[in-house]
Amino acid sequence: MGTEREEGQECSVDITRGQPAHGSFSLGPKLGSLLALPASVAGFEGAVASPANQGYTVYLCDFAQQPRIRTRLFGHTGIVAQLNASEALPHLLASASHDSSAKIWDLRTESAVCTLESRTYDSLAAVALCAPGGSYPLCFTGGDNECVQAWDLRMMRGLYELSTGNNEPAALYWHEVSQSLLAVTDCMHITGHGFGPGYVDVSDEEGGEGPNATDYRWPGEAKHSVHAFRARWDVGYQSFIRYTFSRSPAGAVPESSQPPRSFFSF
Repeated sequence: MGTEREEGQECSVDITRGQPAHGSFSLGPKLGSLLALPASVAGFEGAVASPANQGYTVYLCDFAQQPRIRTRLFGHTGIVAQLNASEALPHLLASASHDSSAKIWDLRTESAVCTLESRTYDSLAAVALCAPGGSYPLCFTGGDNECVQAWDLRMMRGLYELSTGNNEPAALYWHEVSQSLLAVTDCMHITGHGFGPGYVDVSDEEGGEGPNATDYRWPGEAKHSVHAFRARWDVGYQSFIRYTFSRSPAGAVPESSQPPRSFFSF
């Protein structure tokens, strides 16, 4: 417990001292984020996967006893941004890279069994593996393409794209209990202060311009046009998006953000 003087008054504050580390070790290379892997995926307990920090290599580490690197996976030619795995898909590890591709690795053979390439050759930053309800294996990817692409890993082909409201997926996660895909996204069409100088006025009617046209704003450099998806949707800010999958979807689409025009006047 300590004291702190604020505006001429003394007040008591709690001092958090924390807890010292239980130990430290060095694995050699600088690692990025750590992903704990189920034993069904890695083939052993205490497995952790990590991309090299700002590098192209994927490391499979053993933290069960004496921490060490067991495997190095090579193949990407750009920075590896995210790794993902699913307990329902044994031995498989997915990686998304700035080289416009996602790779599915078989940890038994320590090699990539397939490479999923961005249709628009945009940098990828996010990937999620899943087998919804124990069914067919799927993979979701996203990045600079400003959408989420779904892949069928049986046929090794793209299935469809999900709108992200003109945001870039930065990370993807599958939540099995709710049958939901979770996306952390960035909006590249606004400034750090929330202004959108890159937005343009759009007058749209189903058949073109006319007296019944609806005025709204749309990012001038968006990767998708207003008609690319069935519903017009622009997020306009950094957001956390949840996609739910069901046999009886509600069909509701979030409203597009429409900041005041004064936000865009300079």
